[in-house]
Amino acid sequence: CLRLLASTAVLSHGITLRGCTAQGTTSSHGGGAYLSSSSSIEMHTDVTVRDCAAGREGGAVYASASSVVAHGGVQFLDSSSATSGGCLRLLASSAVLSEGVTLRGCTTTTAASNSQGGAAFMSSGSSLEMHTNVTVRECVSIRDGGAMYVTTSSSLVARGGVQFLDCSSSTNGGCLRLAAGNAVLSEGVTLRGCSASLGGGAVLTSD
Repeated sequence: CLRLLASTAVLSHGITLRGCTAQGTTSSHGGGAYLSSSSSIEMHTDVTVRDCAAGREGGAVYASASSVVAHGGVQFLDSSSATSGGCLRLLASSAVLSEGVTLRGCTTTTAASNSQGGAAFMSSGSSLEMHTNVTVRECVSIRDGGAMYVTTSSSLVARGGVQFLDCSSSTNGGCLRLAAGNAVLSEGVTLRGCSASLGGGAVLTSD
């Protein structure tokens, strides 16, 4: 749907991106939106990104050296990637999700070794902050990190009523998988109904 190169976009007040795909190209990243080269996107006030898919990474949004801000009831729904980040893929990027944002039904779809992070995959020093009633639910990773996969000096901060609900991994880390990444969960964060077939029903960590 959207491709931003050294650009800025603001989506607001009920805009919907639906059924967008990134398939059959060299990159195949970012079904709903692809950001690179210091781009930024802000979504607020009941924006919905749903039923989007990427042939590789970032079913809803792919960000490389860019920033994503979503707040005010934004929803990422039923989107998928073949490999990393069913909804969000952050590569040397930052994202802030707040004030009622929902990620639901995000999935990775292949058994590739990098098919990780059902809702979000962060690498290369990326940061994701979630606060004030954000919900991540019913997300699935074919491999590690049913909800989130955090690696290579990236960080996740969740606080203020964030919920991880009913997420699952076919291997490790039903909700969270940390591999040389960091996470801070505080102020009423909930992890419930998370499951993994191998290790770490809720959280698995490693260096």
